[in-house]
Amino acid sequence: PSALDAAGLRARLLDAHGLKVRTCASFGLPDAIRVAARTPPENAALVRALALVTSSAAPPPSPTPS
Repeated sequence: PSALDAAGLRARLLDAHGLKVRTCASFGLPDAIRVAARTPPENAALVRALALVTSSAAPPPSPTPS
């Protein structure tokens, strides 16, 4: 799976950050994930991990013509 599909994102968050994330395929939403943070530190960790995972998965910007 690509890094930004639900399964890939779930795998990267678990493997790299130890965060448990559910895909929503069983709810008929194969491209969605479900997350929960119970405390402010858990929320901060989730936000940091999502920022890292999504920024590292994004393709590099196209060069702008001069």
